[in-house]
Amino acid sequence: MESKEWQKAITHFEEALKGNPTDNEHVRTYGMHFIEYFPHRELGICYYYLGDNTNATRELNISLKQEPSSRAQDFIKQLSGKITVSSLPYRRKAISWLQMLR
Repeated sequence: MESKEWQKAITHFEEALKGNPTDNEHVRTYGMHFIEYFPHRELGICYYYLGDNTNATRELNISLKQEPSSRAQDFIKQLSGKITVSSLPYRRKAISWLQMLR
């Protein structure tokens, strides 16, 4: 996702969803290590950048129902035309979900 290879990222997020289909702010990865896990949200963002608004909206809404986040809310607003993505102030980079599964 960081390299903007949206279709490749979609494949990885779909694979991640097979292992754990629920977005969650605190998922245990190993021992006492926790991460933010939002495959539906990030999948929705990939679809957004590919211009697939139907799938983007579906995935972002799933994410919001499972674990609300401002990032998902902002992209939903973008899809409805209320804000522009270029104005969003994100500080964190997307996590490579496939690397987490290894």
